[in-house]
Amino acid sequence: MFARFSKLLALLCSSGFSVGLILTSVVIVESWASMEPAAAIDWFAEFGLPLGFVMVPFGGLAVVFSAVALLSTIPSLRKTGMDWYWTAALVLTAATMVLLPVYFWGANTLFFDGVITSADVPAEIQRWKFWNWVRTILSILASVAILLALLRERRQTA
Repeated sequence: MFARFSKLLALLCSSGFSVGLILTSVVIVESWASMEPAAAIDWFAEFGLPLGFVMVPFGGLAVVFSAVALLSTIPSLRKTGMDWYWTAALVLTAATMVLLPVYFWGANTLFFDGVITSADVPAEIQRWKFWNWVRTILSILASVAILLALLRERRQTA
């Protein structure tokens, strides 16, 4: 029962994270790109941290619940073999979170601390946009892998 619940929570968190990333890419980042550099810096300083406090837990929980779901397949490992859907889901969700320290921590700090120059803002927004789309695609693929795993499990128990 707990394994099934964790699998559903993995789907919920991963999908929620994907939707948030899509909205961030399509709405928020596009609005930054249309702002004057000083306004973009001010927006980020005011709203960037609250946005992160909403988004990061969804990504982190998607990793945790995907890991629990994958671990729940261990008892049937000898019978069914490696569960590649759950493995892919965990790797993809973890990759979205690895991008936080690899790129986003440094980039966000530039904006939070206001140390980025106005001249550098447009290029940094374009880099941010690129890496956010990478993260978005990874998250969507993770959600698809989770959904496929759940559908396969449902067919096997039916």
